[in-house]
Amino acid sequence: MGYSIPDEHPQPGDVLAQLLSNRRYSSPPTSGNAFTRTFLEEVMPVPEEFQLGADSYLFMYAPFLGQVVPIRETLGQYCVHGDNHGSGFIDYDRLLYQFGWYELNNKMMKAAADKYGFILAPPTADWKQIKINMMRYKLGISLAIDLQPVPFP
Repeated sequence: MGYSIPDEHPQPGDVLAQLLSNRRYSSPPTSGNAFTRTFLEEVMPVPEEFQLGADSYLFMYAPFLGQVVPIRETLGQYCVHGDNHGSGFIDYDRLLYQFGWYELNNKMMKAAADKYGFILAPPTADWKQIKINMMRYKLGISLAIDLQPVPFP
């Protein structure tokens, strides 16, 4: 279609710093990631809470255990359809799902940072997180972000 996902690739070696400072980094969808067996043996099985969005568990956890190396060459295709996050479609249920997804990822990143001795910036340090909190406030949904660790292998 003439564009890549993500449109901006992380630089090798700085992904963990990006994740610690703003709780995210650019990553392709699941089919665009490859993981070492050692990494997968360390983090599998994916916790049940991540049944939807298991890819985020893997690519958000990866920088804590090793270097993330982008491949800038297009090696596959990604199908955008009405039910995936790339579709651009949003309704109230999907918005609520996104709120839960961000909270779950925040918990996971906090737990991983604590487990491996890193300091994670607060969730209010990133503009995307601030926008999510503003939407939650406007909709009357609790702003409290429970950062208690989730269980890890």
